[in-house]
Amino acid sequence: MLKRFNPYIAGVVFLLITVPLLQAQQPILPLKEVKPGMKGVGKAVFQGVEVEEFGVEIIGTLPNALGPQMDIILARLTDERMKYTGVIAGMSGSPVYINGKLVGALSRRLGAMSKEPIAGITPIEYMLELSPSIISQTSRQNLLHSWLARLPRLPALELFLPPTPPPSSPARPPVFLPAGLLPIPTPFVPGRF
Repeated sequence: MLKRFNPYIAGVVFLLITVPLLQAQQPILPLKEVKPGMKGVGKAVFQGVEVEEFGVEIIGTLPNALGPQMDIILARLTDERMKYTGVIAGMSGSPVYINGKLVGALSRRLGAMSKEPIAGITPIEYMLELSPSIISQTSRQNLLHSWLARLPRLPALELFLPPTPPPSSPARPPVFLPAGLLPIPTPFVPGRF
């Protein structure tokens, strides 16, 4: 029996309990219902700790932009601030809502130096769904092994694990995005020590 608190195990238990609860509470707008011209809001922190809303207008979807059968939603950010800056670093992961329903999160921007506020939104369905069509068996094993590598070594547990995948096998195939659609960088911002 472990006599000390293990934060990794506590974190996994926390996620196993809270993720299904969050999924049940937040209504989502499925990708198939997202249409050009729909308007909504995104949420982000631009300064300090206050969450602020910005306007979003759906342009359309790009089929297979994130991989086979994985579309991305294109949107124009309509906030006055974005007209001058475009999609800025740190906005990645900002949730987008239409009529109070979660559509997805900002994940891409148009070009490295573009001031045109065009963003790619990863649909929430892809983030909630963990199926074999999205995550291969190899990447699940890699994820499991990387997570278990952080835990204290328990030799008895290793008997029940799948074999370690060879290091040469990729976790997932490379993603080829349409020209000019780039991941939004996440700046490193140290907190108070």
